[in-house]
Amino acid sequence: MMLRSIKFREETLPLREEFGVAGARCVVRTDSRAIAERARALKQMRGYASDGGREFRLDLREGDKRGEREGACGQMYFRGLKHLAFATLASGDRFVFDLSRRHAAGEISPESAGSAEFWERMLVPIAVGLFATSLGMAPLHCACLEMDGKGILIAAEQGAGKSTLAAALAQAGFAFLADEHTYATLREGKLVVHGLSQPLKLLPEAARFFPQLAMLETRRTMNGEMALEVNTREAFGVATKMECEPRLLLFLERREGAGCEFVRCSEARALEFFAKSSELLPEQLREARESRDRVLREASRMNRWTLRTGETPQATARAVREFCEARWN
Repeated sequence: MMLRSIKFREETLPLREEFGVAGARCVVRTDSRAIAERARALKQMRGYASDGGREFRLDLREGDKRGEREGACGQMYFRGLKHLAFATLASGDRFVFDLSRRHAAGEISPESAGSAEFWERMLVPIAVGLFATSLGMAPLHCACLEMDGKGILIAAEQGAGKSTLAAALAQAGFAFLADEHTYATLREGKLVVHGLSQPLKLLPEAARFFPQLAMLETRRTMNGEMALEVNTREAFGVATKMECEPRLLLFLERREGAGCEFVRCSEARALEFFAKSSELLPEQLREARESRDRVLREASRMNRWTLRTGETPQATARAVREFCEARWN
């Protein structure tokens, strides 16, 4: 797929809509009423907000090709060349993302054009994920929840139960931002984090801790895993937040035996974790990389603790709530 094959002249994209996402502005230009209507629906849902003029653009045309679909979460296949990322779907949808210009051009099927599921569970999250660093944001591989205006970031190695604890905290009354991808930026020198209003994803075996999820069916996610997608408002009756100021960073570790233990965590460990989970960026994005690293350093300086637990998710969530209340009240 060549860049010129889906690069469009501006005059061929007469329709324009904008919406806010992760504190940035997404500008959609298109020749398709279905695409414009879907972008307008996102504006009604997400509003129109931007931190410091951060903006990215999606130039989209609606093709006439109808192929077999894998559903809205059928896998997207990527390849990269310096600051460019090329992506295709089995449905025939195809995109070029220019990370340095924060601009994408794509041709999508009629099914994708009008599909809320495709936009909200695939296109918008992928665009934000690819453009985040160029937009002055640092992607954090953390869950994020909020209580009384104060945010908690939960970091963990694979398999420690980060998403399950996030579900238990939502069940315990914490507002939900994200269970995997949280986007951090600096606003007037203060760390602010954003979520994408995505459902919380749990591996099927985690459902044994949450009887109210028994009727949910597993779905294939973008990384190919089968998971339960949980709307925390419907399942637990808690709010979904778009952003907050984080006050606490918890590194979750499983241990043998009963009880929960909170141990101070070093800034160096936090910075190492964030750096390890950050993607390598080409030289063309050097300034963006430096901006991201400043955000990561600030995130590493917040109040940091390691949480070692051998308890159930619910018991651990109660311990976290008591820990927070004792320090925030």
